[in-house]
Amino acid sequence: MRKSYPDALLIIAPRHPEQFDKVAEQLTAQGMNFSRRSKGEHQGEAVLLADTLGELTMLYGAADVAFIGGSLIERGGHNPLEACAHGIPVLSGQHTFNFDHVYPALINEGGALWVDEHNLVDTLNSLFSEPQKRADMGASGLKVVQQNQGAINKTLALIEEQINA
Repeated sequence: MRKSYPDALLIIAPRHPEQFDKVAEQLTAQGMNFSRRSKGEHQGEAVLLADTLGELTMLYGAADVAFIGGSLIERGGHNPLEACAHGIPVLSGQHTFNFDHVYPALINEGGALWVDEHNLVDTLNSLFSEPQKRADMGASGLKVVQQNQGAINKTLALIEEQINA
């Protein structure tokens, strides 16, 4: 992707702090030019390792596309709704059993796409070359989030209904 989009920044945000140094070691071993968010010294490196906590929402807000990890292997995937709430398209592998209640609507509405290790880069290239498709996907994902907001109020209404029955 860097050949087609040399200014693109890859942000890697490991889910667990114990993974921060492991990811840094892998990036170093692969000869990747990267900086660590915790050091606050990003100087245009190709990769930003988000080795901080509590900043994922801000990072999604700066993103054009999100690949939701833990989904290319049988780990169960991570939460796609945070990315969708920012109106950005979501890419995910098909191992999303931790979020089986979310992905069908995102896929059906066009807010997310299934990818695998063979087509991830091609799919990213396609999305970067088609800004309108990116915008449409992001809007679709945001619509799914908006349609499913209010779970607490819906639950309280059901409880109240049962109490008063």
